[in-house]
Amino acid sequence: MTPAGPPTTRARSERNPGLDAERVVGLGLLVAVALAGAYFHVRPQPTPLDRLGFSLRPADVHSHVFLALVRLGSAPALVGGTVVGAAVAFGRVARRREDLRRAVACLLGPLVAVALCELVAKHLVGREYQQELTFPSGTVTVVASVGSAWVLAVPRRARWVVGSLAAAATVVTADTVVALQWHLPTDALAGAALGVGTVLVVDAALRAVPARHLFAVLAGRPAHPARNRQK
Repeated sequence: MTPAGPPTTRARSERNPGLDAERVVGLGLLVAVALAGAYFHVRPQPTPLDRLGFSLRPADVHSHVFLALVRLGSAPALVGGTVVGAAVAFGRVARRREDLRRAVACLLGPLVAVALCELVAKHLVGREYQQELTFPSGTVTVVASVGSAWVLAVPRRARWVVGSLAAAATVVTADTVVALQWHLPTDALAGAALGVGTVLVVDAALRAVPARHLFAVLAGRPAHPARNRQK
């Protein structure tokens, strides 16, 4: 009888409670956004939650402070933030302290989140506010997704600090777009959920793929399964 070999990467990842939790949270957030989008496609009007949010955050559309803060969710911030987060993650790969798959997720996650928001979700839902498609908020999606990628990129001991800063930046950005009357509060909440959920799902999906397959894809060649040399 041939003795059983060590567990494969896929088997180890499937038994990883942290990875399972990441999948559940990420998919849960994306399902919540999809359900809310389906509702707002039929009933795009402001909800009681929107009216409550506007009552708590009066409009201030000319605030120089808010106009400066909203740049956190701009295209340059997306590109720069993603590059910085990915550089940290790839640096950890070079020091053999992180998996390549995590680094690739930090690079791709925010870009996928913003693409889903701007190219898919807004057009499928069709919710308008101030004559603009607004569900989910792309500005909040940028900040939430880049912040989530940074949390994954840094060492575990630093994640609570980075996570707190990322959450604060997301809350500030959501508050800002509501104060500027760019978005309804539910648009901002959906942007946060879409940004975080997409990065978690991308990371979990990549980490479920054997590392050698990812190396092969990045190298531009097909991944051939190892031949069984046992006789």
